[in-house]
Amino acid sequence: MEKKKKFKLFDFNRDGKGVEKEEVQGPPNLKNFFKLYGRKFTRLLSLNLYLLLMFIPPVIMFYLFFTGEKTPSVLSPLYPALWGASQVVNTPVIAPLFGVNGIQFQLPFLSVWFILGIVAIGILWLCVFGWINVGTTYVLRSMVRAEPVFMWSDFFYAIRRNLKQGFLLGAIDLIILCLLGFDLVYFYNLIGTFAMDVMFYLVIAMLLLYIFMRFYLYLMLVTFDLPIRKLIKNAFIFSVVGIKRNFMALLGALALAAICYMLIATLAPLGLIVVVILPIFFYPASTAFMAAYAAYPKIDEYMIKPYKAENGDEDDHDEDDGDTLSDPDAAALL
Repeated sequence: MEKKKKFKLFDFNRDGKGVEKEEVQGPPNLKNFFKLYGRKFTRLLSLNLYLLLMFIPPVIMFYLFFTGEKTPSVLSPLYPALWGASQVVNTPVIAPLFGVNGIQFQLPFLSVWFILGIVAIGILWLCVFGWINVGTTYVLRSMVRAEPVFMWSDFFYAIRRNLKQGFLLGAIDLIILCLLGFDLVYFYNLIGTFAMDVMFYLVIAMLLLYIFMRFYLYLMLVTFDLPIRKLIKNAFIFSVVGIKRNFMALLGALALAAICYMLIATLAPLGLIVVVILPIFFYPASTAFMAAYAAYPKIDEYMIKPYKAENGDEDDHDEDDGDTLSDPDAAALL
């Protein structure tokens, strides 16, 4: 008697099913997005576990930073001068000023071991950031193309094939994101003058542009054999060429974030703690799917189809490995 198979939601060793008749990909419009998203939702939940691996190093870093050993410090730069004056003469004027400007807060103590630990975790994050993006993007591309998906093997296959470029692009990507994030916080705290206001909104514009570029960077990496400089160049062009689809993906991500926020704000006061953590298990993969769905049709239109027309290739894949177009000059957008 044949054993009944148990249902497993996060079974990474299970082979992906083929493309059924009703799953044949239609035009990449909003209506077909929801159809495809609904069919792939359970697979996206599995893929989300891979994406969560990217957040483990920064979470550990923040945990160590805020829970480690502390040392008292003061906020006001006037404190040293007031403290010196109070040692000479403690007048009724100095005493209240000293009390107000002497308010202390706890600052993390930067010991040698603390710094080494933060640096080690940061290096680990730098290493895995690009590889996880490469593996998940490869799986997302298969979903968008309505191809069979093999979660475990496809993820690691993409990483092995793009090991060097995935690491380099991931390192560049993470450094740019960190710099833009730092600039955003820095200029936000300085707004109030015309120059600082201009710089703040300029950083927002640069961050928005780079978010759009990221829609295409890893998709092109797993699809074409291109140097990183051409990936960045083409991603910049696509951020403008595909502006309509890019904004739709961004609005979708913001709308989903708003829905999650409303659910948390409504149900969390009732003690439903699971609602607070629930978005963690579907939001990253859902927004990544939106970005891939918005970006891939433009890559197909401006890069894949011209490449195939030029090389007389009517098949969806080349003869080499089945997923990578290998002529960097023919594949370059401009």
